[in-house]
Amino acid sequence: MEEYLNSKINVVIAGYPKSGTHWVSWLVAEMLGAHKVMHLPIELGESIGPGTISEKSEPLANCFKTHLTCDQIEDCFDKNQTVKILHVVRDPRDIVVSGAYYFSFKKSWIERIVNNKLFRSMQSNGNFKSFIEPSTSSYKKTRMLNAVVNGDPNVSEWLGVSWKEYTNSFINSDVLQVRYEDLMQTPQETCKIICDFLSINVSDDQIRNAITNQSFEQKTQRNWGGYNIIRNAQVGSWKGELNKPSLDKIQLSMKNEMHQLGYTF
Repeated sequence: MEEYLNSKINVVIAGYPKSGTHWVSWLVAEMLGAHKVMHLPIELGESIGPGTISEKSEPLANCFKTHLTCDQIEDCFDKNQTVKILHVVRDPRDIVVSGAYYFSFKKSWIERIVNNKLFRSMQSNGNFKSFIEPSTSSYKKTRMLNAVVNGDPNVSEWLGVSWKEYTNSFINSDVLQVRYEDLMQTPQETCKIICDFLSINVSDDQIRNAITNQSFEQKTQRNWGGYNIIRNAQVGSWKGELNKPSLDKIQLSMKNEMHQLGYTF
């Protein structure tokens, strides 16, 4: 494996969970001519999907995806190995909403005891349906909000650090910040910026083909690497999902980082 890593440039696509890391990694892999995206910590990897790159083709670089912090990524490679890092950034407000729909939120034993008592009380009053249904979405958003703001490995091992802590590990480092929103709204131009950063010569047609092949429209019509990760891929869905106290909590915690990355309130 070490010989393999030394043979080419190693491109790492990193992002906080639910930032679009999977999508961006497959998009970049296609532009690199790679038929497989590997994981950090290093595993076997996964195919970027049928009808894209031939397995016999010679890629321009090795392609990895990860949720590791910048320091952790650097520890995965030796100093003699060439590594270029793309940090995928997404509005943390949309991450909260996306994660609330995606993750399974297991309650602690204390929460289960409290909720069980409340449930029995509501059931005896004939009002348990109104207790269960509204609380489900609210509970998930509250848990995901707490994970993004403070970190919560009980939601996911990759959510053990806050969005702020994770993002700060990449800011002011020699990495390319790639905003999810820019890729969604101006994909051709943003992909050109990525190619320039990686110093790879990719034609406009190749970029367009990669964008089409790895688009959400295409991926919803076929299996996307065995992952069920697509909900609606929208930008700004938080506007109809998060209440003012939640937004205030996000702003108080990470307004400086969000402002630095171009997100406004």
